[in-house]
Amino acid sequence: MLDILRKKSSSIVVKTILGLIVVVFVFYFGTSTLRRTAGHPANILARVNGYEITEGDLQSFIRLKKENDPMFANINDEFLQMIRGSLIEGLIQERIMLQGAQKAGIVVSDPELIDSIRKYPAFQKDGQFNAEGYNNFKPIFNQRYGMDFEPWMRNNLVRDKLLKSFENTVIVTENEAKKAYEAQNTTIKLKDVLVALKDIPNFAPDDKKLNELIATKKTDMADLNAPVDDAKIKEEALGELKNQAIAAENKKLSEELWPLFTKGNNLDAEIKKYGLTQKETEPVSIANAGEVFSNVNDITILAQIFTLSKDKPYPPSPVEGEDGYHFYKFISRTSPEWDKFKAEETIAEVKKQMAMDSFSAWLKDAEDSASIKRYF
Repeated sequence: MLDILRKKSSSIVVKTILGLIVVVFVFYFGTSTLRRTAGHPANILARVNGYEITEGDLQSFIRLKKENDPMFANINDEFLQMIRGSLIEGLIQERIMLQGAQKAGIVVSDPELIDSIRKYPAFQKDGQFNAEGYNNFKPIFNQRYGMDFEPWMRNNLVRDKLLKSFENTVIVTENEAKKAYEAQNTTIKLKDVLVALKDIPNFAPDDKKLNELIATKKTDMADLNAPVDDAKIKEEALGELKNQAIAAENKKLSEELWPLFTKGNNLDAEIKKYGLTQKETEPVSIANAGEVFSNVNDITILAQIFTLSKDKPYPPSPVEGEDGYHFYKFISRTSPEWDKFKAEETIAEVKKQMAMDSFSAWLKDAEDSASIKRYF
């Protein structure tokens, strides 16, 4: 998985995955009043309006998530290092959010905190609050994660109240919900011709380019004090130049065939000649677009694909992906059925999304106006 993420680090899907990881880490399992203990070094990573975020905060934050959420249980150190900067930015945003809530007068009273703790599933025994179990739990939580449970819980409740305040400002009509439901669940079906040459027979690289690449690789190996294997370096250089040549040929071929494709010409002969592939996609909606269009790195192109129709069956150009050039042609569109039973659920979903959009805009403004110093 890590190798795939590294290779596709520019992919909109991978960026979305990394972004979601940070969102889930912070907004569902916030850090809240992390404090340094003997086991946590005080290296300062950032200051947010004077509030210090430390290396100890980050490590406690990560431990809490890894030990309490199956989604993150198997994340290893290599992956954590990849998203380290994003996690710290998440901590910065969480602190800005809590400071903003305080300025807005959003607080959680002691009775509210007590009520929430008494209803917390982990502290229930035979349907009743287990005071003894809770009192035994608090020092364990403190020792394990370097923070006090009750301030952590209070800040989670503040966060929930803040998000709820945005939801309360949103009004969604049934007609708006219907349009949103149709946009998310309308499916399209496409013809997909993939222009992707897999090989260039009898490939002969330019000797000058080959020798320059070999020299560069040897220099890199020397800088790392690594042993130099001439045969292996030459093989790697040949492979890189061949892949570059294949990419260039794919681009050239796509430019030749695209005008024919958009004029409605049958490309069966060309597909057979060049060993290309063609298929019909499964019906795809915006909701599962990432599964079908994992090759698309630009959300603007996705928007163009989903607006294709019988009268406008082709996107403006071939869609370039890591696997080659895709020629898409519209086949059909299926709109979902709507009934009153879906209205309430969809209104709630749209309301939550609109509230999150408003919240994100508020958080960005708060971040732009905050005094933030980063030391990482």
